Amino acid sequence: MNNRKPYNPAKPGTPAPPPGVLVSNISRTTFGYSCYRPTGTKDWLVMFTVSGTGCVRHKDHVQNCRKNDLIILPPGITHDYFTPKGCNWNIKWAHFIPRTSWTSWLRLPKVADALLFLHISDESIQSRINLAFDRLIADNRAAANSFREELGLNSLEEILLLVSSLSPREVVDSLDPRIGEILNLLTSNIQKSFSIQELAQTVCLSPSRLTHLFKEQTGDSILETLLKIRLRQAAKLLELTSRQVTEIAVDVGFQSPDYFSSKFRQYFGENPTSYRKRCLLAQELGVAHSLGENLTPLHVAPRQAVSTHDPVEQ
Repeated sequence: MNNRKPYNPAKPGTPAPPPGVLVSNISRTTFGYSCYRPTGTKDWLVMFTVSGTGCVRHKDHVQNCRKNDLIILPPGITHDYFTPKGCNWNIKWAHFIPRTSWTSWLRLPKVADALLFLHISDESIQSRINLAFDRLIADNRAAANSFREELGLNSLEEILLLVSSLSPREVVDSLDPRIGEILNLLTSNIQKSFSIQELAQTVCLSPSRLTHLFKEQTGDSILETLLKIRLRQAAKLLELTSRQVTEIAVDVGFQSPDYFSSKFRQYFGENPTSYRKRCLLAQELGVAHSLGENLTPLHVAPRQAVSTHDPVEQ
């Protein structure tokens, strides 16, 4: 089924959405569609094949994805997937940053040492995954709903729980308790600056062993994980409080407001002030709709601008 020549590394990679933004959609692709990101992304990508066949390449391995196959690409993994000759590939997908409580659910069977892959043979679970994706995509498009991302994440959580329930228990339950302890420590102390040496001493590991084990089990480095935890909390504070951006930056562990704004833009595609304004406008539109006012959400740009007819940004 591998009808594609090796990718030409001189060609530019496919653009990726901001990693802090939950992006989801349906893509209906034909031969000629491809996505290549040589260094992957900072978020996770889940793809569920609805019909047809697609291919995902990692190193020398090409994984065919057919109906009811689910594949997840962790952060930093080369994105090289395409629709082979003579095929259509229809998929539901999402880019996301997982909640820390999802870590063990993302320990699924691997192919080629990196790609998480599972065929869903149970018809009832197939149906539930399809419906959960539909809710995720619909909620993610609901610009006037200020809770659309939380609702979308709840649907994504259902998908991961359903998939995790089909995995061998020794795979799902294999999160090292020392890594769990570090995750809890980071989540509970987001203001604190930890050194790798300090964290390693906490769980009685060498710094190099902790660094390797953490990356192996979570898909991210310790520092990248802490950064994502901080930025996610900052986004909630921007949306739900009226506190100053500089205060929020300090509250979530950033000493420099400029550095905070720079990282926030990298992850959410806009600066903190613009993010807050868009959230407030979405809330106002939601209230107006609930009161029956004749307003539309067209003036609010949804977090993703991805067309089902243009899957290049997937």
